[in-house]
Amino acid sequence: MLRTYLFCNYTVNHDQHVDDYIQLIIETQNLHDIKGLKQYGESIKGNIANKTLAERNSWAEKQTYLALNNLLIACADRQIDACPMEGFDKNEYNRILGLDEMGLNASVIAPVGYRSQRDQAQNRKKVRKPKKELFQTV
Repeated sequence: MLRTYLFCNYTVNHDQHVDDYIQLIIETQNLHDIKGLKQYGESIKGNIANKTLAERNSWAEKQTYLALNNLLIACADRQIDACPMEGFDKNEYNRILGLDEMGLNASVIAPVGYRSQRDQAQNRKKVRKPKKELFQTV
């Protein structure tokens, strides 16, 4: 069975999302001395506020890659195939799924599932550039 997961970023109410996250940390970890954590939240909100709209949107979109990484690691651990994908029409995803109205933006997708045993491409030798072309020691 193949499923495609869509990762979305927030487009509005960044301060509220930071406050909600800090509160979740407090509740989850049953913290009582929260002054430092509250200051951390204010620092995050200040950094977000100092960004231009384009920078803020780019930053928010990149945050989804943290969750994507967790998905890829979990899939690899369970020997499930997964492939992160960009290049899809994000605006159409937003429109069709009504994401704009929810203050969300489609960022990256990841199909997850098991490869077909009939897939002849899975047995082909992988084509990779040599390490000396990919990496440079400085």
